[in-house]
Order: sequence, then C-alpha cells, then structure tokens
Amino acid sequence: LWARTGGGSGEGGADSGKVRELEQQFQAAEHQSRIASASLEESQRRLAGKLRRAEQGLEDSFRRLGTVEEQLRSSSGESSHSRLHDGDAFEARIGSLEMQQDQLNSRMEQGLRGLQASVGGAPA
Repeated sequence: LWARTGGGSGEGGADSGKVRELEQQFQAAEHQSRIASASLEESQRRLAGKLRRAEQGLEDSFRRLGTVEEQLRSSSGESSHSRLHDGDAFEARIGSLEMQQDQLNSRMEQGLRGLQASVGGAPA
C-alpha cells in the first residue's frame, strides 16, 4: 500500500512527477486567468471613463442648447426673417447633436459587445 501511494520507490516517484507537472499547469492556468481578469477590469475602467466623458459632453451640449433656446425666445425685437434663419440654424445644430449622440451610442454598444465577447472567451 505504501508503494502504491507514492511513499516507496518505483512507480510512486513517477506519479509524484505527474502531480508536480499538473500543479505547475494549474498554477500557469491560474496565472493566465488572473492576467485576463486584470486586463478585462482595466478595459472596463477605460470604457467607463469614456462613457462618463461622453455623457458630460452631451450634458454640456444640451445645456448650451438650452441657453440658445432661451436666447431665441427672449429676443422679441428681431425680425421674423432673422428668427427664421436662426431657427433653421438651430434645427441644423440639433440634428448634428442628435447624430453625434447616435454615433456615441453605437461606439459604446460596440465596445460593450467587445467586452462581453472577451469575458465569454476569457478563461474562468
């Protein structure tokens, strides 16, 4: 029984070599998993920062847009032709901001899908 469990000489020595090899493989896989996890966390942190900056940019744009709207409402002394031209410019600016928001949303969704794909492919 002692020889079979590795306590004696013979095949027990070969088994302990296999055990050491398996332990090394396990430690290597564990190390790779930690590296992948750290990389994923860093990617998520960077993406969260980008999202925060994009949200702040949109908030600033909407705040400026509100200021322009208020100025348009309060400027009653201008001619209707001038107001019409300002309204057209205002509508064009709104369209531009909406397009930028759609592009940001698309890029964020792509980044999120990429992260989700890397999480699905990361070793557990």
